Amino acid sequence: MKFTSREKEVIEFVVKGLSNKDIAAALFIQEITVKIHLNHIYSKLGIKGRAQLFLFYYTGIDKNIKL
Repeated sequence: MKFTSREKEVIEFVVKGLSNKDIAAALFIQEITVKIHLNHIYSKLGIKGRAQLFLFYYTGIDKNIKL
């Protein structure tokens, strides 16, 4: 699985517990852009949301998501 550098940044912020609004502020982008990045990430992983992203990231179910 290949993620863009921006998608990796978004993943890092999500697993740290930041909201979309906080991620947008930290990356100097609009909140809708964060949502678009998240949709791309979810699509690449075949998941539906943050909870599954946490599971993949922290349990290592998918080794390719580790940054």
